Amino acid sequence: MAGIKLERNNMAKTLLEIYMEDSSRPYSLEQAKTARDEGMKKGKQSINPWWREHALDAMFECASSNRELIVDDVWQYFYDAVGKRDAHTHDNRVMGSVIAEAKKYRWLKPTDRYKPSSRTTSHANPRRVWESLIYRQTEYQQREMEL
Repeated sequence: MAGIKLERNNMAKTLLEIYMEDSSRPYSLEQAKTARDEGMKKGKQSINPWWREHALDAMFECASSNRELIVDDVWQYFYDAVGKRDAHTHDNRVMGSVIAEAKKYRWLKPTDRYKPSSRTTSHANPRRVWESLIYRQTEYQQREMEL
């Protein structure tokens, strides 16, 4: 038993040494933001165009129907519109790029509040609450704003 502990301690020490030799800074806000932006860009590039179009439609419907929303609400609108099977994607995190796009279009703005997710797979993790800037706006009114 002592040999196993020693082996584990040596393994941990080796992993720690490897970690410490890594030249990158493990806690850098600047690097974290860069990694986030690169991940969002990569995810957006990998989105199926059909999926993206329908996810944006669901986002618009959700934002125009609710004063506030979380990503779970957008997913529900998406499931209702296209069905759960067709809403499936290679990585559910790509919905983050859809939210970022909605923010860019000025459909949403972030609040400083969070609400627990009701998705079983999300284990009640906190989700940002977004304020809709197009609540009760029709698609026609949105097109007029974009012109």
